[in-house]
Amino acid sequence: MAENIYVWVGVAPSPVEPDQLVIGVVASNNGAAAPSPSDLVSISRMTTYPNIQLKALDSGTANNRPLPAGQLADGSSNTLEVTIQKPEAVTFKTAVIQFNQRGEMRVSENLLKTLEIGLQESVGGQVRNPSNYVAIQIQGRSGAVSVYRL
Repeated sequence: MAENIYVWVGVAPSPVEPDQLVIGVVASNNGAAAPSPSDLVSISRMTTYPNIQLKALDSGTANNRPLPAGQLADGSSNTLEVTIQKPEAVTFKTAVIQFNQRGEMRVSENLLKTLEIGLQESVGGQVRNPSNYVAIQIQGRSGAVSVYRL
């Protein structure tokens, strides 16, 4: 927000290891909402998390959490497809979160009040315990984060 730029956070399975989740963060270096790939700059190194997969969440109200306005694992259309080349090329398509210059969050064309990201443990490409997973809930306007074990 201080730089008045758009930022995208991409989440994808690792192209090298099936049980790794990769997160990359890029920004528009010219302030545009729909920059060309050459106008993107990496804000931080890509981070990998071993033994984790994205999980589609039920729409229920487990742990008295409010119904989500959006889910990261639902494969919805996004405002930008991002490819980061280092250390290995990763393309983020269906799990890209955009933050505009006011800090508001989008996963598609609409602003979201709440976004949920479901994560589950996996080893050898197999989910270890399907009933044991977490939901990370992000408030779209404040950025407040809550974690629920479901």
